[in-house]
Amino acid sequence: MSLIAKRYAKALFDAAKKARVLDEVGEDLQKVIFAISKINKLWLILRNPSIPLLKKRQLLDNALCNVQPLVKNVLFLMLERKRELEITQMAKSFEQLVLNMLNIKEITVTTAVMFLHEDKKKTHKSLEQKFSSELKINWVVDDNLLGGIVVRIGDRFYDGSLRAQLVRFAQTTTNTA
Repeated sequence: MSLIAKRYAKALFDAAKKARVLDEVGEDLQKVIFAISKINKLWLILRNPSIPLLKKRQLLDNALCNVQPLVKNVLFLMLERKRELEITQMAKSFEQLVLNMLNIKEITVTTAVMFLHEDKKKTHKSLEQKFSSELKINWVVDDNLLGGIVVRIGDRFYDGSLRAQLVRFAQTTTNTA
């Protein structure tokens, strides 16, 4: 994540916290990212240097009529400073700041197959107990896994995949033989 995106996110976070609108700003940022990712024409216009800033502001203002003024102001500032490409990273950095404030850890769980809702709930509860923390889990399905799960939390990596278990088994048997 770029330092520039982190700075904008921190400024927005501090302002939203002071105004007591963190949840609303977080939701609005998700709407903005969704709109930018789904409306390809909007993203192309925002990135186009030949389109005047005033036109970009009007377009963004019309597209985001129900968005918190704080969010609009940061987006307008980013447009003015030609930081359009940092908007998505800024939103991710903002979300990370909120999670850190709430002491929620974000983890990625990779599985070989899609877990059912009940299995996700059980795994979520089990992992929260293991890490003694509230977790936000990003679920990923990787067809290359034979089975098991792989958990990444921050810079730590727990490999409970079938392949890793087989490698550990092979190492154990060759060491004892």
